[in-house]
Amino acid sequence: MKRLSAPRGPVNGSRQSGASLLVVLVLLAVLLLGSLAMARSDLTGGLIAGNTATRGTALQASEVGLADAYAQLLALTSEDTDQAGIGYFAQRQPEDASGLPTGFDWSSIASTGVGSYTVKHVIERLCTGPLPVVDAARYCVVSTQGSSDSSTKAGAPPMPGTIGKQYRVTVSVTGPHDTQVFVQDLAVR
Repeated sequence: MKRLSAPRGPVNGSRQSGASLLVVLVLLAVLLLGSLAMARSDLTGGLIAGNTATRGTALQASEVGLADAYAQLLALTSEDTDQAGIGYFAQRQPEDASGLPTGFDWSSIASTGVGSYTVKHVIERLCTGPLPVVDAARYCVVSTQGSSDSSTKAGAPPMPGTIGKQYRVTVSVTGPHDTQVFVQDLAVR
């Protein structure tokens, strides 16, 4: 009986070392890493776009806070009395390093809802010193508004006008994804 045995190498007599398999595996690993980097880049780009849109919407919501603050400022009957419930302070409040007022608790300020955003505003009269303010030109940041019949001729002395006290309006907007935006503006009354 004749015994059959399996051939021990290629028929033509050359031996393969498996180098092509190693090259293919390295190329597959490089392609996999490139695909993962591209997917992560797309994910990061989407997050950045979402955050930018959320911040932009919060800035738009701050316009509601500014409009509410200006309406309250025009309706204000007593400038020398704090009205913390509506966010009015007769004197300038202490500030943090960013210039935001800190002399009160934001959670005690009335808020307005704009979609999924919460809008709050604070109005500060830019005055220091004792209340009631008797000398606005001395204790307040003021803006002199000229008389309507003053001359516009070059070199003519300005006509005395009225002194308008300046107010700083700070609007805080909070929203989804821990978005928080602060906007400040000056108003004269």
